[in-house]
Amino acid sequence: SSNNNSSGSGDAPYFAVNESTGVVTLIRPLDRESVEGLNLTVRADDGGSPPLNTTTTVVIQVADGNDEMPVFDTADVAVTLAENTSVGTVVCTLVATDADATAPNNVVLFSLADTDGGRFFIDPISGVLTVDVTGAGLDHERLNSHTVTVVARDMGVPALGSTATVTLTVSDVNDHTPVFGALPAPLSVFENSDGTVLTVPVTDDDGTSPNNLFSLSLANVSAWAALPAPTSGTATNGTA
Repeated sequence: SSNNNSSGSGDAPYFAVNESTGVVTLIRPLDRESVEGLNLTVRADDGGSPPLNTTTTVVIQVADGNDEMPVFDTADVAVTLAENTSVGTVVCTLVATDADATAPNNVVLFSLADTDGGRFFIDPISGVLTVDVTGAGLDHERLNSHTVTVVARDMGVPALGSTATVTLTVSDVNDHTPVFGALPAPLSVFENSDGTVLTVPVTDDDGTSPNNLFSLSLANVSAWAALPAPTSGTATNGTA
């Protein structure tokens, strides 16, 4: 009998065969992503003179194990959208690949670790992240930034996964009208007086300048009709 090693690539051998028993042993791990299969040739030599030999070929296919996890092209994504962005609008597209050689080990599905109150949705196949059509939408005054954790998980057993973070900044839009506070009604001002009459309370709920800045002006001044002056004269016999 004879002892033959096989590497299939010219590097260190993968296999050894016992000279007496013919047991073939794997002596270093195989990697399906590097080697799809091996042809292992075993030769047997007898002890005669001259010695005679023969060979046989063992075909070994390397089965794929789920030893590679999905990897995002970009693990940290930053996006800015206006607060009046319509529901259903695409935030970004996440891309992740799995280096395993075969399905289902290299099939990647996307999900959200937290939908942030239902504001976001991700397509499990395409990785397209959108503002959820069933959610509350975006509002700078309520929350000016969102952090969304996206999970990419393969379908191998056991499944392997990784995460990416999408940071969404919500920019302010001038969507709030200035609002007046309560005013005294009516307001009494003595004639012949001057100076401060009152301070008009007004607020604007937009989140940033200049959207929440305002100026005041007199749009109109209208006067009530003055009461007629009393008639003057001398009263005589009860008449004027």
